[in-house]
Amino acid sequence: MNKLNVFLGILISFATLIGAAFIVDARFAKQDMVIKADTELSAEIAGVSKRLDQQIKQDRAKALQEQLWFLERYYGVEKAKIMGEYKRLEAEREEILRGLK
Repeated sequence: MNKLNVFLGILISFATLIGAAFIVDARFAKQDMVIKADTELSAEIAGVSKRLDQQIKQDRAKALQEQLWFLERYYGVEKAKIMGEYKRLEAEREEILRGLK
């Protein structure tokens, strides 16, 4: 009976150690994988953010070009080009286009 109790104690201790090893593996050993996935996700988000900023700038440049065309149609090309509003819009559009390159 005494040997049986010792054997059962050793068996239960061994099972507890194996369970603890699985818990440690599930909790801490995969931490490197989580850090790597987080880094990859951050890089992907940065890429999407950059593309979104570029698209916003392109849309703004397009809207400015439409405003320039409207001024040219309304006032005529020569008269529109000497207007301060036309020059401001044109300068802003050129600055945006330089930023896109």
